[in-house]
Amino acid sequence: MRYTHLSRPITNEQIRRLKGNRELLVGLLEDLGRRIYGVFSPAAWPAVRCPFHYDQRPSGYIHRPNYESGEFAYSCFACEWNRCAKNGASGTGDVIHVARMALAKNDKPAGFVDAVQFLRRYRERIATLESVIPLLHTQRHPNPEPDPAMLLKARDYMPKTQRALQDSAALTRLLWESRAVDADTAKRFGVGHSADEKNGAYWSFPIVDGNGTLQVVKLHAVDSAVPKSFWFPPHAKQGQPLYPVDAQTGGPIWLCSGELKALAVISTGLPAIGLTSGESVVRVTEGLLRLFRHRTVALVADNDATGIKWVTAMMSVLLEKGIPSRCVDLSLQQPGDDIGDWLVHRRVVEQVTVAAVRAELLRRFSEARQ
Repeated sequence: MRYTHLSRPITNEQIRRLKGNRELLVGLLEDLGRRIYGVFSPAAWPAVRCPFHYDQRPSGYIHRPNYESGEFAYSCFACEWNRCAKNGASGTGDVIHVARMALAKNDKPAGFVDAVQFLRRYRERIATLESVIPLLHTQRHPNPEPDPAMLLKARDYMPKTQRALQDSAALTRLLWESRAVDADTAKRFGVGHSADEKNGAYWSFPIVDGNGTLQVVKLHAVDSAVPKSFWFPPHAKQGQPLYPVDAQTGGPIWLCSGELKALAVISTGLPAIGLTSGESVVRVTEGLLRLFRHRTVALVADNDATGIKWVTAMMSVLLEKGIPSRCVDLSLQQPGDDIGDWLVHRRVVEQVTVAAVRAELLRRFSEARQ
């Protein structure tokens, strides 16, 4: 196979190398926002939370369907994510299939050539240790508008979860002890709680428009052993909505990859903004630019490769927009720790006063590199 009309023709050998590149497949799945568990070996295939459906526990895995070919594949036990197959949908596909589905527009898989050209650039960025997140997500199509009936259900659902949290001292204490989010901040930003035997327990966050009208509810699992989040109504995540937003005047704005981290920072009395898209998207919207005008942005990388890539990429995007930023070092010790974990340790475990914690964050910000 050869596409000679392209500036860089595609050959069978190049396709074979793409399909046999395990790091490429792992990186693509990671940048789609799913954690990879374990190390590859013939006896232990890495488990993956499937990026193509709501997957509370890992149901996908990376494997070699044919050891002689040297190719790697991604399969999911729970869904038929691969709609590129000629014989109908399938739960298995190679890295090109994953790329075609990741770049899908209007629920239609991207073309073969587009996917291969994307993977070439993606592979080159991995080789040079550049962030691959912007390359993937700048090409993604926005999700459709939420169904009006589902939106009405969400607007009825959210107040119930808010009352459940505010009326329960045990839940308020749990939010504080596990996330360093105090009761006043939770009430101010409308945090709620829901739980049932079927779906488990979730913190809920209301995402509103400029008029204060609820547009979508973001839910995040309470149990840290299941770090899963989803949206209600489904597919309602539009334009990387911001929550919470506290841009009080003066000092740096702390930009956090997630709602709970930003709420914990706000609980110290510092301004913070949460990106509900987490680390899966690197983009500065017009709304963010207005909030950042004449301010410096403070970022703290999670203590893992994804967190470091996200902060590096975000600082680069901010620089292009003329927004100064600093990467603040909190000396995180455990793999995967983030600013929320640091605040829990300082405020809940060590019981350091809020004034002292706030002063320490500002001191570390002043010492941070730009």
